[in-house]
Amino acid sequence: SAGTISATDFYVATENGTLYCFNNKTGSILWIKELDDQIHAPLLKIFRYIYAPSTSGKIYAVNMLDSNIAWIADLKEPITQGVSLKINALYAVTDKGSFACIDSQDGRILWNIATNTEISTSPICGTEAIYFGDQKGQFFSYDYATGRQYFQTNYDQAFKSSLCFAYFDR
Repeated sequence: SAGTISATDFYVATENGTLYCFNNKTGSILWIKELDDQIHAPLLKIFRYIYAPSTSGKIYAVNMLDSNIAWIADLKEPITQGVSLKINALYAVTDKGSFACIDSQDGRILWNIATNTEISTSPICGTEAIYFGDQKGQFFSYDYATGRQYFQTNYDQAFKSSLCFAYFDR
């Protein structure tokens, strides 16, 4: 999985689910947490948590200071794409097509929508919407608060690359 970094620490997970916290300057291990789950998706660090999505469909919220698990949300389908966060809501997509909104503080699943497609990109948070693409070349936009679909655009090729969001200044 892809690691993530803070001002002082670097976090990485092995394929078999061992989560490491390293000091950025010395490379020394600060803590190790066994998640007992395969991790193929990139990690996300926001505020005091490291979010680790797993191939069993669980998302682990691990306290970055002491490695304690704050909560576990279970979407029950493999997650190999990264997760995104916007206004205390965590967004995840499963390989089988679920698109979920999870409370980032307590792990409660706020809504989970079946898209009926194989999602192949991480969800990305825009100003008012969440975007992601699939294996068939479809690009989706959903309202981040309600989960209502804004649009679906069809292209001829599968989406494979990571998505990113940028603000542009004039």
